[in-house]
Amino acid sequence: LAHGDQLAACGTDHNCYDLKSTFAGNINGNQPYGEMNLNAYPNPFSNSATIEFTATVDGKITLQLYDFSGRLVKELYNSEAEMNYYYEVEIDGNDLVPGMYYCMLRQSDGQSKVIKLIVNK
Repeated sequence: LAHGDQLAACGTDHNCYDLKSTFAGNINGNQPYGEMNLNAYPNPFSNSATIEFTATVDGKITLQLYDFSGRLVKELYNSEAEMNYYYEVEIDGNDLVPGMYYCMLRQSDGQSKVIKLIVNK
């Protein structure tokens, strides 16, 4: 992972929130229509961060947090999602050790997107 590898099943397209999950509504005008979106703010963070995402298809979405070595730390979201709707998940950083994490969004058609998160205390 440190040299650019990504967490995903072979052949996956790499188009390069305990937790409270909230449906937040339609995507805003800044997000291109039909494109997967995955962002986190603030990043780096210490106590909490908000992860926002959109999907390009209706269906099951999983959002997972992995540590630097690729071990699953938390499942942040695992539910149905609607295409082109905006979702937010809050992550509690108080129980995370400082360091780099990877957040992976996977949707039902096999597409995935990964972002890096930094926890500093």
